[in-house]
Amino acid sequence: MNRRQFLTVSASSFSSGLICAKAAPWRLVVPFATGGAADMVARLIAGPLAQALGEPVQVENLPGDGGSRGMAEVARSREGRTLGLASVSTHGVNPAIYQHLPYDAQRDFRPVAALVSTPTVMAVHPSVPAQHDAFYRMAKARPGLLHYVSPGVGSLGHMLGELYRGTTGTRLVHTPFASTSQAKAEVMAGRAQVIFDNLPSSAAALAEGSLQAVAVSAPARLASLPQVPTFAELNLYINNDPSWFGLVAPSSLVRADVQRIAHAAATALQRGDTATRLRAEGMTALSADPDDFERLIGKEISKMRRVARFAGISLS
Repeated sequence: MNRRQFLTVSASSFSSGLICAKAAPWRLVVPFATGGAADMVARLIAGPLAQALGEPVQVENLPGDGGSRGMAEVARSREGRTLGLASVSTHGVNPAIYQHLPYDAQRDFRPVAALVSTPTVMAVHPSVPAQHDAFYRMAKARPGLLHYVSPGVGSLGHMLGELYRGTTGTRLVHTPFASTSQAKAEVMAGRAQVIFDNLPSSAAALAEGSLQAVAVSAPARLASLPQVPTFAELNLYINNDPSWFGLVAPSSLVRADVQRIAHAAATALQRGDTATRLRAEGMTALSADPDDFERLIGKEISKMRRVARFAGISLS
């Protein structure tokens, strides 16, 4: 299924969800722009979630400040029908690097449901060895000469690159850009050598050969990249945590509603058509249990704080 077909099917499911009830709609805030992985997940889940709830769900994109703008809007909401799409960026990276974040990732939200995990990929220009041992030897032999790119200081790609530097002792140089597409274009053109990215974002470039995958973060090798090892196979276990997305609500949402939405999310994720679309995008359904999600968020914040201390990343 290509991206156009995926979005068309998702939009159809979303529309069907909106007509499933006459209740006031739930607002699902996506703190990133349309077309990215977060937006893709939100529009995939909105229709099945609405049908499981028996109430409409409307997706609203509020991008800005690395996801902080949208998450702050969710935290401030008090009308009782707002959800947010949380991610490693909003509930792992941001709390670790920002001195004055406009929300507290743990105090201001109720974790509702972990939805999906998506593999991340370490990819290189075709002129660079894609076999990890050869890449590692090159990086150690040329300290400060290999550059990795990201969509900005403090982005997930930046943090994953610093995590790799810390766990391997390599001296890759970070070069930030304004967006993932710009950063990726630099590697594809050969002006930089490495990118750490969510797999769906780089899948097309990998398929056409303008990028080569070195390793992926996933529980096992991926059917779409069977020749590419996981980070765990390379004994880089802490690098093997995939990216994830989940639902959070303002802390004011009552526990009964949290449980009801979590149950609806589990039902939505178990639908055959939803599972098929997830697999097509390289994603895996997660436990929708609120307590499991709370533990996942706490683990992510702790991990990203260690990375931030290692790399000296602190933003105001």
